[in-house]
Amino acid sequence: MDLQAADSDRSNSRVGDSSQGDQGLLRPLRLLALGANVPDWEFLSQRLSRQQWELKEVSWNSDLFQTLQSLRSQHWDCLVISLCDSDEQYSHRELAAFLSAIRESGMSISILGLASSLDVELVEMFQEYQCDFHEIHSGWFSPVIGVLVNRTMQLQAISQAHQKLQSIEQQRQSREQEEAEVILAQQRNLLQQILKEQSKSDQSASSTALENASSGFDAIIVSQYEQTLRSFVVMGSGRLENELSQLVNGMQSRGKTPHDLLAMHLNCVQNIVEGLSHRSSRHVLQRSDQMLLDIMVHLAEIYRSDAA
Repeated sequence: MDLQAADSDRSNSRVGDSSQGDQGLLRPLRLLALGANVPDWEFLSQRLSRQQWELKEVSWNSDLFQTLQSLRSQHWDCLVISLCDSDEQYSHRELAAFLSAIRESGMSISILGLASSLDVELVEMFQEYQCDFHEIHSGWFSPVIGVLVNRTMQLQAISQAHQKLQSIEQQRQSREQEEAEVILAQQRNLLQQILKEQSKSDQSASSTALENASSGFDAIIVSQYEQTLRSFVVMGSGRLENELSQLVNGMQSRGKTPHDLLAMHLNCVQNIVEGLSHRSSRHVLQRSDQMLLDIMVHLAEIYRSDAA
C-alpha cells in the first residue's frame, strides 16, 4: 500500500500540472478508481478536460474493502471500477455485495463499471444498483473514457433531480391529503352539531346520530351516489343534470332528509379521497361541494313545489 500511496501522490502532482490554465472553465471532479492496475492520471485528466472536468482529487485501490472504507471516510464524486485488466479479480458475488453496501449506506455516488467484454450478469448487476456499465477494450487508456465518466455523472445528476422532484410531489400530495382530512373532519363536526341540537331530548342519540344518518341509505343508492360523485369530479355538472335529478327524486321518495344526504355525501367523499391517485384532493373537495350544492338546490325546489 506504500507503493500505491506514492503512485497516488505522484499522480496528484501530474493532475494539478495538466489542468493549469483551464481551472476557471472546468468543473471539479473527485474520482476514486478500483481495479487491478493504477490508472494513468495524466491521460485520464486530459480525456476529462475535453468534457469540462478537472481532476481535483484522485485515489486508486485494488481491494474492495479498502475502497469501501475510502468511500465512507471521504467525499468522492465518481467511482470507476475497471474489470478490463483482470476479469476474475472480483467474483460476481463480491461485486454484488460491494455495490449493495454502497447503496444501502445511502451513498449517491456515480458509479461506472468498465469491462473488456460484455457480461449479461454484470450488466444486470450494475443496473440493479443504479450504476453505469460499458464495454471498452483499452481500459484506462481508452480514448472514450472521459466521455463515459461524463455520461455517468450526467445520468446521476438526472437521477438525483428526479428523486428530488418525486420527494417534492410526495410531500405535496401528503399535504393535500391532510388538508382534505381536516376539511372532511370539519364538515362531519358541523353535521354532528346539527344532529345533536335536534336530539337534545335524547342524550344517548347524539353520540350515534351521525352513524345512524349515514346508514340510512341502502347499498344501491349509496353506490349510485358515489359513482355519480366520481363522474362529477371528472366532468363537472354540465352532463350530469339527469343523474342528479334521478338521485334527488330517489332520495326524496325514500323520505330521506338533507342531514341523511350530507352524512352519505361525506362518507362517499372520504372513500374517494382515500383512494386518490393522480387526482388532486383539493379538486375533489371543490367538485364534491359543488355537487352537494346542486343537489340541495334540487331538493329545495321539490320541497317548495310540494309546499305550494
